[in-house]
Amino acid sequence: MSEGNRWGWGSAPTLGLFAAAVVVLVAWASYERRVPEPLVDIELMRVHGVWTTNLTAFLIGYGMFGSFILIPQFVQTPATAGYGFGAGVTGAGLFLLPSAAVMLVAGPLAGTLGSRVGSKLPLLIGTGSAAASFLFLSVAHSEQWQIVAAVFLLGFGIGMSFASMANLIVEAVPQHQTGEATGMNTIMRTVGGAFGAQIAAAIVTDHIAAGSRYASESGFTEAFVIGAVAVTVALAAATLIPRPGPRVRIGPDPLRRSVHGPSRIEDQRGRRPVPRAG
Repeated sequence: MSEGNRWGWGSAPTLGLFAAAVVVLVAWASYERRVPEPLVDIELMRVHGVWTTNLTAFLIGYGMFGSFILIPQFVQTPATAGYGFGAGVTGAGLFLLPSAAVMLVAGPLAGTLGSRVGSKLPLLIGTGSAAASFLFLSVAHSEQWQIVAAVFLLGFGIGMSFASMANLIVEAVPQHQTGEATGMNTIMRTVGGAFGAQIAAAIVTDHIAAGSRYASESGFTEAFVIGAVAVTVALAAATLIPRPGPRVRIGPDPLRRSVHGPSRIEDQRGRRPVPRAG
């Protein structure tokens, strides 16, 4: 993807590498399904509550890391280019500060809502807020307050989404697989971020005219629109997440004391109490 603009998106090297990536992914998944101790339980990834949450994580990661490329570049572009605010590196960081600040509130808020109404609602609110941020940037980015407002919405949405997805994954799988499932959800978010950052950079770079140092404004607008589409699909995926059922306990229960007193115990298979040895 990083070479797509130079090689050509329809060139043999680009298409060949994409095809090779698909082959490797299919071969890896097939191998993981056959081995007795897989690194990743592929069947677990097919659970409805897992794949929908992972798809949401991928697309939210796309939007978040894409914004890390687009917004600093946009605000640092000098006004002589027809857009931008000529901010320095520190100034660009200050434009992103509202996002970090509101995440401190959004995460605990998602937890509070999740404990009362379930984690799906905060995820829907989060993905909706992130989608609204990109939609707003697509049509309004000529004033500094517009960038700040969009960044605020994005930070709120990301904070709500990340906190909710972890809970939804835990609720969707057996207790003994929570570590594996949450780890894969984090990986999906990171992979989505890698795609988001590189695609955003490729779009903007493709709109740099010959002899110019800066991309045209249309390049940023196009990248904002694609980000809006991606996060809107994340919102749609979030609506498909089922309501969590009761947690399933897998594996033997630890030995528990009998109601008849400390001198007797029950075995793991629920048999009648047997005398304690010694």
